[in-house]
Amino acid sequence: MHTAVLVVGIGVFAFIAYSDVRTRRIPNALSLAIAILGLIRIILVHDLVAAEHTLAVAAAVFAVAFLLFSCGTVGGGDAKLVTAVALLIGYQELFGFLFLMSLGGGAPRGRPGCRLRRRLPKPAQWHLGRPYLTASRSPPPA
Repeated sequence: MHTAVLVVGIGVFAFIAYSDVRTRRIPNALSLAIAILGLIRIILVHDLVAAEHTLAVAAAVFAVAFLLFSCGTVGGGDAKLVTAVALLIGYQELFGFLFLMSLGGGAPRGRPGCRLRRRLPKPAQWHLGRPYLTASRSPPPA
């Protein structure tokens, strides 16, 4: 059964690579497929301690990947996919995977520093020395 998970995983990763190169997007369905394969692998192992460790490490990977996404260092599809891969490979092999992944993609791109994206507008704009709400197009009456 592990061979079936391996073969399906290779096929999904090949399709992810093709899709990413062609459209610069990683479909959510493909990241979900990798995560489901990871959960199937966890169930097939029949080791509760390894399952707990893998789930905890995958949650930590997601937290770090989300932080890197909010900094603009990695894309959202990359953040979701690396979390799914953490489920698939397990906690024992995760550090080796992350090291090889950083050599292959992270190191050449590397951005120094982290500046969080500003998603919300400022609550007030200054116009003629007086604050007014951003919804208003004209300054308040004098």
